Amino acid sequence: DGRGLWSFGHNFAIQANTTYKLRIKTTTAGNISINAKYYTPPNNTCLGATGIGATPITDNNACNSPGSGVNPVDLCASTLENTAFYKYAVIVDGVSIININNISCDNGASNNNSGFQIGFFTGSCSSLTPVSCFSGSGSFVTASTVSLTAGTEVFVAIDGVSGANWKYEISVINGNVLAVSIADFIGLKTGSSNLLKWTGLQEK
Repeated sequence: DGRGLWSFGHNFAIQANTTYKLRIKTTTAGNISINAKYYTPPNNTCLGATGIGATPITDNNACNSPGSGVNPVDLCASTLENTAFYKYAVIVDGVSIININNISCDNGASNNNSGFQIGFFTGSCSSLTPVSCFSGSGSFVTASTVSLTAGTEVFVAIDGVSGANWKYEISVINGNVLAVSIADFIGLKTGSSNLLKWTGLQEK
């Protein structure tokens, strides 16, 4: 949940009726609490990209895997380890800006890295087109797109530099949250106007 100490995200098959051992080293004596569950973040891939808007949402990239369908160079990176995906729609023609703040590293004191690698894409998850990228660090990271047309759907992939795991707040300026999916869409002519009806399965 982004509030503990994490190592790199690893995928491995867990076998039934098998005992697994977890070794933990602490710098001081005391009590610890351990919880575990099978969990893949929904925004681990482009298809599960989390919708973002002007209101910051809290997230982390601790359990995410390397970005599938994107190349490191698309994120101004040399390698990808823990890529989280987001999406939004451009409100008005021009640039949009991603803000990442309240950044808290979950790697532990020995291997903190205060950087993010960010890539912006258009198109669809099956065919992403890179439009710009940014690499930055610090307590507040911001990145902007090239000028885009209103209504353009933008996908954002962020990755911690050198596999750094982070808890953070992310928001966008000049971007709206998109409906995740639409069940139906109907258009009817009614006199001198048109009536449009649709049902969103999930939306904000």
